[in-house]
Amino acid sequence: MVISEIMYKPASSTNTNSLEFVEIYNSNPFYEDISGWRLSGGRLAVCAVIPPEGPLGVKVPVVITGVGFTLDQDTRVLAGGVPATDVHVITGEKISCLFEARQAEAVVPVTVENRYGSSTLEGAFRFTVPPIFLRGDSNRDQVLDLSDAVFTLDYLFQSGELRCADSQDSNDDGGIDISDPIYSLSALFTGGPPPPPPFPVPGPDPTGDSLGCE
Repeated sequence: MVISEIMYKPASSTNTNSLEFVEIYNSNPFYEDISGWRLSGGRLAVCAVIPPEGPLGVKVPVVITGVGFTLDQDTRVLAGGVPATDVHVITGEKISCLFEARQAEAVVPVTVENRYGSSTLEGAFRFTVPPIFLRGDSNRDQVLDLSDAVFTLDYLFQSGELRCADSQDSNDDGGIDISDPIYSLSALFTGGPPPPPPFPVPGPDPTGDSLGCE
């Protein structure tokens, strides 16, 4: 595909042939779908990775911000030299992808490659040891009991303490609300299902969310 002519600032005229246009020549013997194409200044730069860190042992979903991002099929992302998966160019300034699981702590550069070249942001992402907790153990005494539901209710309605957001998320829905102490009470007293992993043994969070645990 060749852009053979661009009229980006036509002279004022009542002649409709003087409107803005881009002339594209397709030398290939087949049709080319250009519906997702965009014009850019051709400058590629990686500005940030959100979030800037993630746990070991699992694939980590991230969003990369910058400029000069093009198309999915034109884009390659690497975290510490390892290709990311599920790469999707959302806009010219945003890419979503999955960083492959790692087994050792590391701070790595993140690189984006496309038709404009390559851009690397050094020290962009940190793989960290995930915190260990017991699901539903809101007060962090290593056991699930009535005091945990009371602790979460105190946090929700009396500005109480938050010790580990992930452990207070009893039903593992990615948030802390009234459904969490209800879930714990149901598991304790009415035969409801137990909390999702990590339970009944403490461990890292197997599901990704924005909560975390100090």
